[in-house]
Parts: sequence; C-alpha cells; structure tokens
Amino acid sequence: MRVPEELSPLFDAQNPFRERRAGLSDAKMIYFADGNNVLAPIYGAFVQNSPLELRKSEDGRCYIFERDEQLTEVLIPSAPGWYSRPVSDEPSDAAAKYVQMHSIMQLASMPFANCALFANGTPCKFCAVGYNARRKPKPVGKIARAVEFALEELPYFDITLNTGWSSAPSAGAEFIAPVASAISATCSIRVAAEVNVPRDVEGTFKLLKDSGVSAIILNLECWNDEARRVVAPIKADKRAVMRALEGALKFFGVGAVSSVLIIGAEPKEETVRGAEELIKLSILPDVLVYRPTDGSLLAAQGAQPPPFEDVRWVMRNVRELKDKYQTWKLIAGSAGCTKCGGCSITTELLGLPRQSRERQALAKQVYLRG
Repeated sequence: MRVPEELSPLFDAQNPFRERRAGLSDAKMIYFADGNNVLAPIYGAFVQNSPLELRKSEDGRCYIFERDEQLTEVLIPSAPGWYSRPVSDEPSDAAAKYVQMHSIMQLASMPFANCALFANGTPCKFCAVGYNARRKPKPVGKIARAVEFALEELPYFDITLNTGWSSAPSAGAEFIAPVASAISATCSIRVAAEVNVPRDVEGTFKLLKDSGVSAIILNLECWNDEARRVVAPIKADKRAVMRALEGALKFFGVGAVSSVLIIGAEPKEETVRGAEELIKLSILPDVLVYRPTDGSLLAAQGAQPPPFEDVRWVMRNVRELKDKYQTWKLIAGSAGCTKCGGCSITTELLGLPRQSRERQALAKQVYLRG
C-alpha cells in the first residue's frame, strides 16, 4: 500500500527506533472496521507498484483507495504509552527499543538481531536482518521490563520472540530461552518462540519448554525441495526440518506448533501440497504472501509478490483442507504468529480463534481511538 509522505508520521510512532526483525514482517499495522488487522507493507520499491493508496479525509479519517475508488476506512493504532517509558535509569532507554507491538494484542521482540548465515554467505534470500545486525544481544532484563510495562497498559498481550541463526546446537534458541524465562518469572503472558532448525532437537525444545515458551514457530518456507534450496539453503534438507517439527510436537503438543509456507516462493500447487502434509502431522501451516524486503537478495534480484490470482487459488485450496481434515479443530488456536494474523492470511482464511470479544474491545479502546 502506497502512503504519501505527509501521512508517514501516522506510522512512525509504531516503531520509533526502527527495530527490524527477520523475514517478511517489515510492515505497519492497520485495522479494518470488522476488527481484522493487517501488517501492511508500506516501504520498499515494490510498494510503488501497488494500486492501493492510503488517503486522509478532511475530517481526519483514513481510507484505502484503489486508484480513485474508495474501498474502506481503516484505523491506524496510536503509539502505546509504555513505548516511551525507560527500562533503566537512563531516560532515553525507552521500552520500544526492546519490544514492539505487532498488533494491538501481540508483542514481538528479537533478542539478538543477527544471523550467522549472513557471515558465511548462505542467508535466506527473503531476509535482510543480517545487513542491519547488532553485535550484542539485547539485555534480557530490559526486554522483560518492557513486557511488564506493556501488560500494565493492556493485560491481554501475547509475545513472540525470534532470532537469527547461530552456530550453536540450538541454532539461536539460546538467545530466546533466557528472555522467555525472565518474562515468565514476572509476567502472566503466553510466549511463542520462532526458532531455527537445531542440531540438538530434544535439548533445544526442552530448554525452551522449561523457560516458559508455550508455542513454537519453525518455518519450512517451501515444500518444493528445489525452491527451498534456492530460497533458504540452510533448510535444504527437508527431513531435518520435519524431524525438528515433530520434535516440537513432542514437547509442546498439538495446537502449539506452526510452520510458514510462502506463496510465491514456489509453484502454487506445491504450497498447497505442503500445507496438506503439515496438517496430516497436526502442524498448523501459516500461509504468507511473499513480499520483497529491501536489502534482501531476492529484492535485489527484482523479485515481486505473486499475482493475486495465485494467492486467491492458494487461499481457496487451503480453505478446502479445513473441511477435509477435522484435525483443524485440534491444531488451530496457538499463540504467536497465527494468533496475530497480521502477516499471513491463515487466521481469516480458516476462521482461527483470536482473543475474546471482550479482550478485543478493551484493546481497541486503548489503541484504536479513531
């Protein structure tokens, strides 16, 4: 969605320190009248090709237009009060440096914004986090303090923690576990961890479970082997990825494990096939539409989002899987990305549960003031 320069300040407050996480989430929050949220891409060269544009009326309301046709009114979440609260004695050490909102009921943090794959020349080609990497992990206590501030303002948040790849046997989970433990020690909140494929599967998931993590996101990216070797070389061995997913199920159970498949990274038929195979294992497929992240290798090669017709075809066929497999009733409803639904179509597509209406109403009252 194109956003005129004069309207950019509406979104700047959502991420005042320009913190970036790995993957496809480089976007901003908007809400529709029905309560559905979208993390809409508004940056990047490919956005300029979008037929959608945000416009503001004289009465201050925001609308999405497709060329000159008004489609719908949208609400832009206001900046939370806790963003500016200091987590240390330094007044400028604001909570928003360590934790950000991904939706009005979902928090996110990347404890270590770095990835070893960039150093060894094998990064996932849709990701750019390694080009803006930090040399040190964020202080655990400061992340936990920021979460405390957020829960004081709204007690219904969930949080997702993720990190880049490391050479350790837990492949980066060693940065997530102490943060999850610190948060769980002082806060009542569901913690989801987006993890990489560990060499020590059992040890890694035991570590995360013991630290208070309640849901796992481990992304396959593509079902097609050749596409996955191109897009995510570190995940070339599908068997290793599937073993890790099955290991996550062992520790966290059905309903708490999900895996992303990217529409546009492989033939659309393969994406649907992958979704079906994951469902058979009681793993929730989280279907995302590819969008080029500035700085990533795919974006540099001129990659574009898939045609809308391909997206609609995948949506229709994945929806049919819901009727074919009754296991949806068991695997739906985890925390983390599938609970938020901002980046993917899975939540709306399959009617997955979010927070209760009462909790949604309170969140909207706090952050969607018109």
